[in-house]
Amino acid sequence: MTAERQRPTGMLTPADTPTPCGSVSPDAGSADARVSGRRGFLLGAGAMVALSAIAAPRVARAVVLGVNERRLNLRHAYTNEVFDGLYFAEGEYVQEQLASINHLLRDYHVDQAHEMDPELLDTLNNVQTLVDRPIEFVVTSAYRTAQTNRRLRKTEGAARHSLHLEGKAIDIKVDGIPMHRLGDIAMSLRAGGVGFYRSSSFIHLDTGDVRTWSGRGKRRRARA
Repeated sequence: MTAERQRPTGMLTPADTPTPCGSVSPDAGSADARVSGRRGFLLGAGAMVALSAIAAPRVARAVVLGVNERRLNLRHAYTNEVFDGLYFAEGEYVQEQLASINHLLRDYHVDQAHEMDPELLDTLNNVQTLVDRPIEFVVTSAYRTAQTNRRLRKTEGAARHSLHLEGKAIDIKVDGIPMHRLGDIAMSLRAGGVGFYRSSSFIHLDTGDVRTWSGRGKRRRARA
């Protein structure tokens, strides 16, 4: 988990042109192929822009595929609480729904919530769009208080300045989708960090710099 880094303030623009530091496994091509079933529908909703972002990752990132409505199905692995509904509708985030998501993604160890980064929710929405079917994200970790993060540093090697502390990171798995496949789909978006934790079969997503790693901070080398 030590590979997590805080992202620079503000959204990246084409002028920022980040240096690629992520990699895509040989299965990533098949993840892109799964877009084809909805491509005709999505073209009118900005999919061409999204596909261009995947083809030219130096120019754009974090492109939202679901323009008019964005829905998530989240289940917390430890509290078994569920959110299943729209969090974005009619061109804006639905504040009541965001509050429900913030509660579900709280640090359940101390029952403390924090505002989650909407960009992180949009990344999950984008992953679901590329999977091309409704899916339930099983959440194993989201917001963490400093107290919880200190404990996890000792037991699991959590990063000292983890983006979980800012509500900008989430650890997830999806039943029926292999971890490596889920991670490769997320990496194709170039929307932030993607970590692979094979021993626990989950991936870490955040809205920090574009990068990827495996296990306890071991990076996967980037391809040219």
